[in-house]
Amino acid sequence: MKEIALTSVQTLSGNMSFKEARLIIECKLSAIIATDADDFCTQEAKDYINEACKKPSDHRKLVFGKITHVWIKTD
Repeated sequence: MKEIALTSVQTLSGNMSFKEARLIIECKLSAIIATDADDFCTQEAKDYINEACKKPSDHRKLVFGKITHVWIKTD
């Protein structure tokens, strides 16, 4: 944060964000699901996952959440 001069602030819900942000989307975590390329329906999606996650150390997880607050800077 120091290298790019970001200023941390706390949202009304108590989460961390940055004063310089133009858009803040706050979410409540619903699920984290590990996936495999075979879980996707189209070949295009399977090819994309296989290309993006070539190494065994690459993680294939989908993160789902419910949007609870959205703040937009208007200045």
